[in-house]
Amino acid sequence: MMIILGATTLIAIFGGLAGIIGNSRSERTNIIPGVAIATALMPPLCTAGYGLAKGNFTYFFGAMYLFTINTIFIALATFLVLKLLRFPMHKYANAAKRKRYSTIATIVGICVMIPAIFTFLRVLNESQMQRQFDNFIKNEVKSIPGFQLLGEPDFDIERKEIRLSFFNEVTEVNKNLLSNQLKDEQYQRIKDFLINIKGM
Repeated sequence: MMIILGATTLIAIFGGLAGIIGNSRSERTNIIPGVAIATALMPPLCTAGYGLAKGNFTYFFGAMYLFTINTIFIALATFLVLKLLRFPMHKYANAAKRKRYSTIATIVGICVMIPAIFTFLRVLNESQMQRQFDNFIKNEVKSIPGFQLLGEPDFDIERKEIRLSFFNEVTEVNKNLLSNQLKDEQYQRIKDFLINIKGM
């Protein structure tokens, strides 16, 4: 999810940059910014429509959230280029009105970004756990002499469980050995996981 979020956000940023730069040139063209913006905005809208059609509101709200983030980044990229190129800004009738709009835009931006930050941190933590799990399987499990794994090891983050199946019969000594190795400092994020071992 985080990869998709990051990729579409980058497309949105560069789409906004392409859009405003294209409109600031004397020979204006809408092809490049149109494709970039459509790439950032259309997939979330299509996913939202699919979610509504299927009655899956998790899909719908997730897609609309992504659409909102991309829209904000397109607007942000456009605003930064306008500032950089010193375009004349719209003048409001009074300062209070301008301040109100700025406050609303800031609040909306913060509200949209807070869930994205939490999502990023969660995915980052899961990625580190997955990497430590892969290292544990490679360095500890597969290094046991004469033992052969049956299928792929199962890593359940929600249940905090590692499920291993072997062709061989696994003794209590080997089970305790793996459990103790999991508590090593290099496996800090998965040290509390339960190892469930099945042997033939």
